[in-house]
Amino acid sequence: MSEPRDDLIDTLSVEQLLQLHLKSELPCLWTIRDSHIHGRGLFATRDIEQGEVIFRDETLVIGPRSGTSSDPVCVGCLSNSSPLSPCSKNCALPVCSSQCENSVQHSWECSFLRDHCTVENTKDGVSLDLVRTVTPIRCLQMSRLKRTIVRALETREFPICEVDVLKRYLHKKLPAEDDKFLRLCCGTLDTNAYAGTGHGKGLIFRGLYALSAMMNHSCTPNTTYWFDEANRMVVKAARTIGKEEEILSTYTSLLWGTATRRSFLSNTKEFLCRCARCKDPTEFDTNLSAIYCKTKPCGGILLPGNPLDIKSDWLCSSKIKEHKMGAQKAFQLLNIWSKVAQMLTENEDLQQIQMFLKGIPENSQSGIQIRKYFVLQSKGQITDMTDEILLFKEQSCYKLLDLIKRLKLGRNYLKGLILRELFHLLQEKSKRSQVQVDQDQVDSIKTEFEKILKFDVTPQESG
Repeated sequence: MSEPRDDLIDTLSVEQLLQLHLKSELPCLWTIRDSHIHGRGLFATRDIEQGEVIFRDETLVIGPRSGTSSDPVCVGCLSNSSPLSPCSKNCALPVCSSQCENSVQHSWECSFLRDHCTVENTKDGVSLDLVRTVTPIRCLQMSRLKRTIVRALETREFPICEVDVLKRYLHKKLPAEDDKFLRLCCGTLDTNAYAGTGHGKGLIFRGLYALSAMMNHSCTPNTTYWFDEANRMVVKAARTIGKEEEILSTYTSLLWGTATRRSFLSNTKEFLCRCARCKDPTEFDTNLSAIYCKTKPCGGILLPGNPLDIKSDWLCSSKIKEHKMGAQKAFQLLNIWSKVAQMLTENEDLQQIQMFLKGIPENSQSGIQIRKYFVLQSKGQITDMTDEILLFKEQSCYKLLDLIKRLKLGRNYLKGLILRELFHLLQEKSKRSQVQVDQDQVDSIKTEFEKILKFDVTPQESG
């Protein structure tokens, strides 16, 4: 599909605009309709099989992440795997090579910043403030088609945006139309952008993917996604999706408890999820948010009486009316557990970790995050791990896989990663032990993770 004349673009529907942007092969597996969840959404035009690719989404714009805590990356290749130095043309942006410095994309923003800004306070010649503004600035290069798509996306106003950061350094006033469009882009990026990491090249970026932005959120999404080597977002069915069913994604970690997920969504996306999982105090009988009842000799667990009400008392599973805890105290306790879990994962002291896990409910979010860390992020090679750590890692794999199943998350990327780790540690266990592992089970695990991770290059963090 070729891009139409500018005077025809405004006559097209959002669906037609997206089909043009993606150069979609027709008929598509998706259509855009009003959603009972919120506004518009994507819906399946036919039954979609588990594991089937639903669409590949091209970025409207891509650039460095905007968070103040993010380490700088090369603005050319978006990687932090090579040493960075300030651009020699004095735009105060970091690059890793002359190739990136002279790339077409960077040349434009480099010229823009030198023409419009005066930069005095830098760290080793690099302005972290201006790095934050790169992605919105790149929006000024958008074609008429892309600008029209941005205006069609849902956006929210945020109190501080990158335009305000940019204005601190401007010595030349932006045209009113550019200022207005940049503010729109900042809100659209904050509302709809996806973060990506990987390729094995230290890539760290955020991109605005227009079709993906049309997907509504659920804490039990029916899709999973990753980014390919061209930075396209590939969206795949995590489970079977029926014809006319809404196609759903997630903006949060799937293994967080309800209070943590809803707080994150409120702070970063300015909405509160009301999906079936959020409404269920037990989160499908997983009890991710549970706290032990301290009333002796009860031994029950406390869960929020109404998870959708942040002020709701936490009630005991014993059903004894007096056995409860105020929401503020419950959140304070969960926060303490989270900080302890963070400290324990940094130290990787297995004995202390096991003592901590004995003192919290089995599927507590903090315990699950420790197990997830050991499975996917622990230091060192698997061949160098002690038998005790290897066993804990194996047990954690099974625990996480069971949790994913009970949360009805389907064949998602996180499951693929865990299965791959389980496969490798079972192989290592077989080498060390006289006990034979079940080879049929090992082969089945290998088949399953290869099926999930097929064609995958860059995962999203979905757990």
